[in-house]
Amino acid sequence: MDSRAGESTAAAAEGELAQWVEHGDLALLARTERGDGTELSVEQLFGRAILRLRLYFGWSQRELGRRARLHQSTISRVERGKQPGLSLKRLFALCRALRVVDVDLVTRKPSVPPTELEIMLRGDRWARAVAAADRRILAARVAHSREASSPADSLRLAQHGTLTPGDR
Repeated sequence: MDSRAGESTAAAAEGELAQWVEHGDLALLARTERGDGTELSVEQLFGRAILRLRLYFGWSQRELGRRARLHQSTISRVERGKQPGLSLKRLFALCRALRVVDVDLVTRKPSVPPTELEIMLRGDRWARAVAAADRRILAARVAHSREASSPADSLRLAQHGTLTPGDR
């Protein structure tokens, strides 16, 4: 491989990394990694994101481990996509240590896009899913604020974990 080609590839990768870190866009990372035609697992994509962020901050695996309170060997396995069953506790510790504030989860697109008729009949599935999730989250917040509105309700919540309609 020509050294100039390697340098331009490295420079392009650094530019993509800076853009990815600046915007915190996992979709961009996935597009960058899949651009060469290889299909990476979710674990590998996540591992590469962790690796890139760690290198961006200039930290060693040991330093990231110290900040996340995880062992260096765990960081190594995560970065290589070889950490099966990564717990949410560890995932959140890594995200906090790396100052991740926003995560976009992007699903694979169908191999055949929907036709205009399908969109007209069923609507946009993603927009419907986002709206339904937002409604559920809002309803849960409203219900939670109502549940703890009186001392008696708080006591029942503490004892039973939930309120029934008869408790009102």
